[in-house]
Amino acid sequence: MNDKDNDSPAATIDICADGPLIVNTAAEIDGTKVDAGAALCRCGQSSNKPYCDGSHNAAGFKDAGAVEARRETESAPPSHLTVKLAKNGPILCSGPLTVRSADGSATYAGAKAALCRCGASTNKPFCDGTHGKIEFQTG
Repeated sequence: MNDKDNDSPAATIDICADGPLIVNTAAEIDGTKVDAGAALCRCGQSSNKPYCDGSHNAAGFKDAGAVEARRETESAPPSHLTVKLAKNGPILCSGPLTVRSADGSATYAGAKAALCRCGASTNKPFCDGTHGKIEFQTG
């Protein structure tokens, strides 16, 4: 599936290879409204969490930003993207959402996603619970 196959009016989050998640729509992040283009840390090293400060470069964070193409179905998703930050855990997204791989070749589409922000998930960009094992701290 590529972006042209996604006919829903979903918010898009792009994964940058070896870098942040880019929220390509205005959104609400933990109750604060942000404009399109917000860069969210996914390496776990930013001193400005949840936002990216470029720490992935010094930390040597490596992840190609691949996404397995799939579409989840759920009834009556919220009408806009809402992002909540789990304490010492993932980025929790709800609302019509598309997560696009770094090379644009595949997308995940659904109404909910838990995205890794500790940098250690074996299922990037999605959370697999590793934050608990490595005792990830958000600040």
